[in-house]
Amino acid sequence: MAEITAQHTRRRLRTGGNQWLWLVVLAAAVVYFGSFRGGSFSTEWATDFDAARQAAAETGRPLLVEFSSASCPYCVRMDREVLSHPDVQTALESLQTVRVDAWKDEALASRFAVQGVPAYVILTPDGEVAGRLDGFHPVERFITFLRCAGPRAAP
Repeated sequence: MAEITAQHTRRRLRTGGNQWLWLVVLAAAVVYFGSFRGGSFSTEWATDFDAARQAAAETGRPLLVEFSSASCPYCVRMDREVLSHPDVQTALESLQTVRVDAWKDEALASRFAVQGVPAYVILTPDGEVAGRLDGFHPVERFITFLRCAGPRAAP
């Protein structure tokens, strides 16, 4: 009888340990996948292109237009790995920003010849294109884009 109880106890301990492991893995997955659409942003992203363009014209700031889609894995990755980075957030402080869903606003995407997402366009306060970057890029490359195209867009 004691041997059966010992085997039963060992089996419960092994199974219980696996249950805790699966619980930890599940919790980590929820945290990871639950943060898909961006990290903590200090930058306010407008969603109305016309209002953002008007604000850029009034303030004299360049306008960064992000063409993306919530269903785009590279857009999600840009949010999570690049746009939420503190150095990128600092570089974005001098820009007016707007996020446009390229699939919902196809006319605007077509106007800027967007063929894939993510795509980033920097406009001067009067609406001229000062720079463009297509696709996913690491933090350093994105900051270089902002620093090179941003000053060209400034009045």
